[in-house]
Amino acid sequence: MLRHLYTRILLAIVLISSVASAAADQTITVALQRKVELHLNTGIVDLGLPIGPERSRIFERQNAVTVSFRCNVRTPWEVRLSGTDFSNGSHSIPITQLRWKKASSDYLQMLPVGSYTVVASELDYPGRGGNWHDETISYRLELTGDEYEGTYAAVLTYTLFVQ
Repeated sequence: MLRHLYTRILLAIVLISSVASAAADQTITVALQRKVELHLNTGIVDLGLPIGPERSRIFERQNAVTVSFRCNVRTPWEVRLSGTDFSNGSHSIPITQLRWKKASSDYLQMLPVGSYTVVASELDYPGRGGNWHDETISYRLELTGDEYEGTYAAVLTYTLFVQ
């Protein structure tokens, strides 16, 4: 009889405790700012002295610049590279004589003035959102032999283009 009473009391406690529960929901929001950033680790690259067997024709700078970028926008984006012809004021060397490459690729020819080539895009970094990415770029200039002496400069422009 006493055992039966304890069972009833235990059953009553279980029923009371299951009836006395409650729940509440809360929504938390956060607004993330658009992050479209591009940085170069240097603003000037000197191609140095000629290299190779014909020491007067080829200039090269390995790992000349690091391009750092990030984009947290869910649309297509590209890091584009364009350039001007080399000039010393009165003479010029076509930018198409310059080659460039990423650490993981072979040299590619620069496109003519007014054109651009794609260095990187969102397709190269699937699933990595707005993380920082780095591409190390090397340059190689091969002269044809008919250039005039002097110091020549060209402007290369990296652009993070977001559609």
